[in-house]
Amino acid sequence: MDPEQTKSEALALSNAFFAECQVVAAFIDEKVRVAVDERAATAPHGLAFQVQLLRAIAWLRSLTKLNHPADFQAVIAAARALFEGAVDVTLMHLAPGAHSPEMMDAWEDSAKLKHAQTMAGYLAGVGRAPSTEEQTILNYATREKARVQALRSRWWPSYDGSHPPRWTGRDLATDSKNADLAAAGHLQTGYEEFYRLRYPQLCWNVHGSGAAGIANIAAEVFPFLGGRAYREAARFAAMTAEMVTRELKCFSEADFAALRETLSLTTGFVFVVGANAQNREVPDMAEQFKILKQADKDYGCIPACARSVLRHKGADVVDEATLVDIMWHKAGSAGSGFDRLKSALAVLGSKWELRIERPLPGALARRVTELNANGSYVLFPIGQLGAPAHCIVITESTLTEAMVHNPGDGAQAVRSWQGLERAWCGDIAYFVEK
Repeated sequence: MDPEQTKSEALALSNAFFAECQVVAAFIDEKVRVAVDERAATAPHGLAFQVQLLRAIAWLRSLTKLNHPADFQAVIAAARALFEGAVDVTLMHLAPGAHSPEMMDAWEDSAKLKHAQTMAGYLAGVGRAPSTEEQTILNYATREKARVQALRSRWWPSYDGSHPPRWTGRDLATDSKNADLAAAGHLQTGYEEFYRLRYPQLCWNVHGSGAAGIANIAAEVFPFLGGRAYREAARFAAMTAEMVTRELKCFSEADFAALRETLSLTTGFVFVVGANAQNREVPDMAEQFKILKQADKDYGCIPACARSVLRHKGADVVDEATLVDIMWHKAGSAGSGFDRLKSALAVLGSKWELRIERPLPGALARRVTELNANGSYVLFPIGQLGAPAHCIVITESTLTEAMVHNPGDGAQAVRSWQGLERAWCGDIAYFVEK
């Protein structure tokens, strides 16, 4: 296979799996978090389960900022952490008798005591007085040793008072198998299989020693190294959300079924669009599309964007002043700038109709990319706190960046979706021929 084609497919898969993380993140924000927050304070051990969800949310939010092949180490670290968290919360929910939240709390205290004792031994060995910060940690050992030793004897008697490496008192291999057994009859978790077949590979890229995780990886498939971990992170974050909502009695089978369907559709769409975009010759947008500079600094941005797009489509367009007058000064004009533009096109008898949409949270980049791939240029409002919204045009986009054209100064530039999503205010709009 052509290495360039292989590279384009690896990038397309990586982007598709990155989109899965976005979908799961949006799902948890919209369908899970509020219900969990409402129940956590009053449900038995609710806070322990809420913390597991919050950690998953934090990892997903970090992952939304990590969509470059060079980010593979951080992405893989996130997938590994989310896997371990999913195993833990599954054990707490489905096998609480042997894996109670109290045991996890005790392990946290035990870990702090071990650290404090290790610090004391080191400082004594080198003959150095502790700093103020270090003394605070040493005080923990003095104050809490008896209590923590009692917890160790209660929860992990086979360790003879020492600190266990995991909160369960067993290794992750055993915990993964036990979590699968606990989930049998409820859902397919596949934890042990993942631990045996995939987890060591994650560790190679998380630990700093050696290059086992990247040695002999061809350049054209390198993007898939981190890309694969996006899907794994999304999978285990969704599992965590399911276990937490089941524990707190706010699980919705319909919502999680819809999530699975959305993930399937999103992955297929983003891969196809991405592969086609990578394999086709990208036109020189500077030659293909030219933004008109707005003359009216107060009202001219939407008219300038509309005139630029319609002119590019070969349509007859009125001048900016006429369009501004119809939109903003004629009787009967009302609504948002896009509403006024839609009405103005009807008044002018244009064969082009303005479609106005508001994509769901987390789906903005995907929707604009879809429209661009279908040949539609998108009018996109941006703004800053306390300032009026300003309209730009997006002509070409992927899930990570977009080509934007600004009627304010007539400039074009590539901008990241991370920045565009922060600046976005309101709807998006595009033209269709009647």
